[in-house]
Amino acid sequence: MAQAVHAITTPIAAAHTALVAKIIVEKPHVIRWSADARDLEERAADVQAIGNAFIVYLSALLEDTASVSSGGNLRDAAADALNGITDHVTDLVGSIANAAESLAAEEAGRAA
Repeated sequence: MAQAVHAITTPIAAAHTALVAKIIVEKPHVIRWSADARDLEERAADVQAIGNAFIVYLSALLEDTASVSSGGNLRDAAADALNGITDHVTDLVGSIANAAESLAAEEAGRAA
C-alpha cells in the first residue's frame, strides 16, 4: 500500500513555488517585427516582475543556506549580492523604460 506523501512547506519551498508560478503567469510580451514604445513598456514590466520574483526566491535560498551554515559572513555576502542583483534589475528596467520614452518621443515627432 502506498504511503501518503506529506508536503513540507518551508520559506524556501514557498519562494520556489512563487517564482515558478510567476514565470508561468507572467508570459513575456510578444514583440512583433519592430518594437514600439508600448512594447518596450510591457517588456520593462516583464523584466521587473520576473526580476522581483527571482530576488525573493534567491533571498529565501540564501537565508536558508546561511541559517544552516556555521561561521563566515554568508549573510553579509548574501545581502551584498542581493543588493547588487536588485540594482541590476532596476538598471535593466530603467534602461528599457528610457528606450520606451525615447521611442515614444520619436513616434510623436513623426505623427506631428
